[in-house]
Amino acid sequence: MSLVPPDVAADADQLRALRDRIDAQQRQRRLDQQEVEGIARASGMPEAEDDA
Repeated sequence: MSLVPPDVAADADQLRALRDRIDAQQRQRRLDQQEVEGIARASGMPEAEDDA
C-alpha cells in the first residue's frame, strides 16, 4: 500500500506511472537480494533467516 497526494490519485496516468515505478523498484530489489544470497552461498556463508 502506498499513500499518494490527491492530485496523483485523481490522475489515472500518473497513478499508473507511479505504480509501474514502484513495481520496477521492487522487482530490482528482489533480483538484487537473490544475487546477494547467491554470492553468500557461494562464499559459504550461512543463510539468513527471513524477518517477514
